[in-house]
Formats: sequence, C-alpha cells, structure tokens
Amino acid sequence: MKIEIQFLIFFFVLWIMQGVGLYYQNRLIRLKINELNKLGRLFIGVDKKPFRGSVYALFVINENKIVCAKYLRGITIFSKFRDMVSLMDLNIREFELEINKKVTKDKARIFDAFMDALKKYKISEMGKEG
Repeated sequence: MKIEIQFLIFFFVLWIMQGVGLYYQNRLIRLKINELNKLGRLFIGVDKKPFRGSVYALFVINENKIVCAKYLRGITIFSKFRDMVSLMDLNIREFELEINKKVTKDKARIFDAFMDALKKYKISEMGKEG
C-alpha cells in the first residue's frame, strides 16, 4: 500500500512539473510571436502528426520580402524556435518555390508547416483583393 501511494505522489509531481514547463514554453512562444509581429505581417503554419509531435513554422513578410522565417519542432518543453536562413530575404514567389522543394525527408515536415503558413498568407491576400 505504501509503495502505491509513493508511485501516485511521484507521478503527480511529474504531472505538475510538466504543467509548469508547458506554461513557461507557451509564455516564451507568445513572447516570440509578439516580438516578430512588430517586424511585419506574421503567418503561422503547423504540421501535426500523432505520436511525433508538432512542427510550427512562421514567417514575417514586410514590403513583399520574407524578413524572418523560423520553425519550432519537437515534443519536449525544451524545443525552441530555430531560424530558417535559406528562406529569408526571398520574395513570396521565391519563398513558395523554395518550400516546394522539400529537399530532405528530415525537413519535409518543416516545409509542410511552412506550406500551411503560406496558404494562410494567400487566403489573407485574396481577402484584400475581394
């Protein structure tokens, strides 16, 4: 009986620690999004797969140029945004051509997330025209 209670307490403490870590990760993500939003129009895409975590990609466009392109990949609370330098300083057409390449299998999910963000950009542009 005593061992079961210790296991319950142990798992409860782990659950609380995960919640605290998740809170801080979400806070850092919100701060990064607010920071990037000041650079221009921000578009966020996601690629979700069961048991493999999610990949979030975002890009900032200002004066028809990609000012910033970042992605976040991983299933742990220690994941951080990484720069996608190869996509920066491109116009939207070059950006689309680049993310359609999907050079390696490792980067395929990242590029799928960027494609999702690009779809959101195109939808917003259609709204402007119509």
